[in-house]
Amino acid sequence: MDASKFTEEIHIIKRIAIVVVIFFIMTLLHYSTLINESDPAVFSITLLGFMLILSYNLGKILSRLKLPKLTIYILTGILCGPFVTGFVSQEVVANLKFVDNLALSMIAFIAGGEMRFGELKKMRKLLIGISFYETMYVLFSITIAFFLLHPFISFTAGQSWLFVGIVSLLMGSMLIANSPAVTIGIIGEYRSKGHLTDTVLGTVVLKDIIVIVVFAIIASFASTQLLPDATFDLVPFVSKLGYEILGSIGLGIAIGLLVWLYMRFIMEQTVLFIVGIAFASFELAHYFHLEVLLVGVTAGFYVQNFTRQGQKLIANIEESLPVIYPIFFSIAGAKLDLMALQSMWFIALVLVAVRMVGIYMGVKAGSRSDGATKEIRQYAWMGLVSQAGVALGLAVVVERTYPEWGGVLQTIVISVIGINQLIGPVLLKYALEKAGDLQSSSKMAETLIRLKIGEDAEQETGSVAPSMESRNG
Repeated sequence: MDASKFTEEIHIIKRIAIVVVIFFIMTLLHYSTLINESDPAVFSITLLGFMLILSYNLGKILSRLKLPKLTIYILTGILCGPFVTGFVSQEVVANLKFVDNLALSMIAFIAGGEMRFGELKKMRKLLIGISFYETMYVLFSITIAFFLLHPFISFTAGQSWLFVGIVSLLMGSMLIANSPAVTIGIIGEYRSKGHLTDTVLGTVVLKDIIVIVVFAIIASFASTQLLPDATFDLVPFVSKLGYEILGSIGLGIAIGLLVWLYMRFIMEQTVLFIVGIAFASFELAHYFHLEVLLVGVTAGFYVQNFTRQGQKLIANIEESLPVIYPIFFSIAGAKLDLMALQSMWFIALVLVAVRMVGIYMGVKAGSRSDGATKEIRQYAWMGLVSQAGVALGLAVVVERTYPEWGGVLQTIVISVIGINQLIGPVLLKYALEKAGDLQSSSKMAETLIRLKIGEDAEQETGSVAPSMESRNG
């Protein structure tokens, strides 16, 4: 046996031993009365620590399967979650919400920081075309599919066509959402660069705004038809929508300006500062009822495109990614409700399949622009399958607005999210690989050397030039 291969086998055996030990410790924690009666926050953080170690080692063991690490983190969360081993209960997941929110804010910063104004300007027709057509195709295909499935759903069977039609529209408006977090996670994990990467990233960020607008319009219309005392008033509706979008952009610019000032004049303990500002941005967005993801994206975009600190911001955030991603996606896995999937698997599978067809057709229609390459037309749809917090948040709004039947609708949405969350990262990785956007190990090494040389030159000259190179170069 080759010496290097033998060494690799030994490392795998060590990882398996570590996983067994972690499982043993987490089992003790699960059944220990002494620990369970301790401070819930301390207990939750302790379990999170063990779950991160477990995610890391399972990632090493399963690396031969060529699965994205994000998928392994999600699977680890499912394994440790309340519906499999029960090591991480629903109460623990709730206690870890602040960590989850912090990770989401930092991922949003990266999403904005990875977007260059010059590139977006060149691709604007393509991004708008794909976003518009993909939204319309998914909205109407899901609406029609849910309408046809209504005899098999408890609260819609036997109802009037108007009621079923409105509920079907609500379902369609929730399932048009994507997951910028998963997209950024895969791009960051594989250091993906290229036209397909830019297209998928730009589309999911632009669609975050589109989702807010479409859902707000449909939800407002639905309330006038389904709630006895509800009326639709255009001026308050437009004012609220404008406040949410423009307010998020304004807050994002203010936070971006604060980040620039700190990195320009202080530049001490930058990673700690970024963590603090990410947490503050989430809290401010929540307090003022703004869109958290849009705030973070705007802040990162401002620093990247209107200051000279963009590359520093991304570099400092990337230092924390080996911790952020396992936390965020392990918790996302633990949140997935397998009981809901068990009860609604048939409906969920049909909607997942219909949604994928809608995405494919929408991308085909939207990529007729001159800027669309063959790779975009063939593979971009695979980058738009993943779903996460946005769709779930919309489902929570529907459940609270219509408590009589909103819970069933929420269960279906959760089931669809669960399936898309598992297959989405794998499809995106495959698409980036087929498009040639994944850097080879030699190319990555060359890039790192060039970055290092650039850093040394900056230290000698004492200046930092803004990096506006094309990611396709």
